[in-house]
Amino acid sequence: MIKIRIVSSFLLMLLLSCACSVYNEVLKGDDYNTKFTLANQLYEDGDYDKCIVLYEQVFQHSPKSVEGELSYFSIAKSYYEDEDYYMAGYFFGSFTQRFPYSLRNEESFFLTALCSVNNSPKWSLDQTETYAAINAVQAFIEKYPNSPLVDSCNNIMMYCLIN
Repeated sequence: MIKIRIVSSFLLMLLLSCACSVYNEVLKGDDYNTKFTLANQLYEDGDYDKCIVLYEQVFQHSPKSVEGELSYFSIAKSYYEDEDYYMAGYFFGSFTQRFPYSLRNEESFFLTALCSVNNSPKWSLDQTETYAAINAVQAFIEKYPNSPLVDSCNNIMMYCLIN
């Protein structure tokens, strides 16, 4: 019984060290296509901290490329999925400025507003963030009045006003 535990512990450690070494190898390497591919895989696996680092490297290497644009957007999405709404809001807001003609601007603008909503405290605390959230949602509605997300925005505004 003890031998089985030792062997299984050893195999687990070996497996983890192999997985970590692949990430470290790609992280230190110069193949940005591999970095982008691994970052996408890590995002799908929910390992947001690691994929953010790789996406940042891809973006810094080629900020005006399709991969650079997608990397920047994925950085924002990773922070959002990791529930770091301040960082996500920053990156979503910057995305619309850096890539003004992107097809992802509507989603980015909407998620910027959602980040403000998620940063809004409960009603008994200072409501500065709540007012900023309502203004962000209203700005989205004004910018994209025909968006299918307008109904969601109206629900979010009601939620902010009630809570």
